[in-house]
Amino acid sequence: MAIVDYSIVMPGFSIALLLIGLWGVITQKNLIKIFISLSIAETGVNLLFLAIAGFSGRLAPIISDPNVTTGYTDPLPHALILTSIVIGTAVTALGLTLTARYFQHKGTLDISKMKELKN
Repeated sequence: MAIVDYSIVMPGFSIALLLIGLWGVITQKNLIKIFISLSIAETGVNLLFLAIAGFSGRLAPIISDPNVTTGYTDPLPHALILTSIVIGTAVTALGLTLTARYFQHKGTLDISKMKELKN
């Protein structure tokens, strides 16, 4: 039975997700597919940040003995990741709402037909 080294797998998987998302943003012409690709890239960034910030062998910062202050992980990166998830969800919701309004106005989701922003 092989033991998986997560310190290599997690950053690699995260970078792969980030690159897949960026490739989708660059190559797609459909607005909804672009927002899905952007969401995939955001997930890759969050996982990469989590892989870098998470140290194996450390405990959650639930301190039961005030005399012991070592061996705990820093909770700040995890709080920043949660904030990033909330902001990403809001940006995706706003983008999809604007996409729906654009479709109602123009009747297409193709960005190659997007010549001007007014009218």
